[in-house]
Amino acid sequence: MEEKIIFLDIDGCLVKHHGGSSSALPFWKTELLPDVKKKLDEWEVAGYQIIITTGRKESYRKFTENQLFECGIAYDQLVMGLGRGERVLINDKKLDGTITARAICIDRNDGIGGLEL
Repeated sequence: MEEKIIFLDIDGCLVKHHGGSSSALPFWKTELLPDVKKKLDEWEVAGYQIIITTGRKESYRKFTENQLFECGIAYDQLVMGLGRGERVLINDKKLDGTITARAICIDRNDGIGGLEL
């Protein structure tokens, strides 16, 4: 099986989303969602690359890096400042027709513990 690259949003997927603007971030209690750490560890052992994405402003990078570290969330890259709009992943199919991209939308604050890739 080929290595997978997983793109994960922070708020609402990894930690509880409290709503509001980025300026409220330092005042939120960080709540890791159920089984997030277990699932991330499972994917890391499987050799998947983890790319964390967020609409948080770049000025909150240090805060976000510290938050992820304190939660024990390991990742390969952190992409910030994506805004709040729809995110579309576009990739080409392999010559044999193999699909190389898909998206999974989960309910806010449900976490990723139950996901099977």
